[in-house]
Amino acid sequence: MSSNIRTGNIRTRAVLDRETSLRYWLTVIAQDRGAVPLTSRLDVYVEVEDENDNIPLTFEPVYYSNIPENSPEGTTVVKMEAFDLDVNPDQRISYHVTAGDPQGYFSLDSATEDKVLKVGDCVLAATTNVTQQEESARCMACFNSNKSLGFDLCTSISDNPRNPSK
Repeated sequence: MSSNIRTGNIRTRAVLDRETSLRYWLTVIAQDRGAVPLTSRLDVYVEVEDENDNIPLTFEPVYYSNIPENSPEGTTVVKMEAFDLDVNPDQRISYHVTAGDPQGYFSLDSATEDKVLKVGDCVLAATTNVTQQEESARCMACFNSNKSLGFDLCTSISDNPRNPSK
């Protein structure tokens, strides 16, 4: 930071980033031009306001889960977690399934804000003779702005011989 020697205006010399430094304490000395200069000292506190300049990050780049076939509606598939380095308490992370679920098998439990992906209104069942099939979904975590991060979910649906397909 620099100050104008004539006006006392303090200006930044570089871009300030809250994630680098939250605050600055500056000491300013005012001095007159007398034969014997007199001075006074002033402390200036500068707090950097946060800007939504970081995308949310997930704790895992890919989430893997394994659920039995014919799992009932509401079965938890995976609990996802994301965080954001921005410090705005009014912003919450929201989650959206953006690809890989054309049948609508999955739903996000948005009512509880638990970040839980659940089996939706269709019961998953193996449609072939293979014992395992995979559903992949592309998920997105985002703030209520245009900052977002995509991450992958890979769910294995295992054959359950005690619960035959209908």
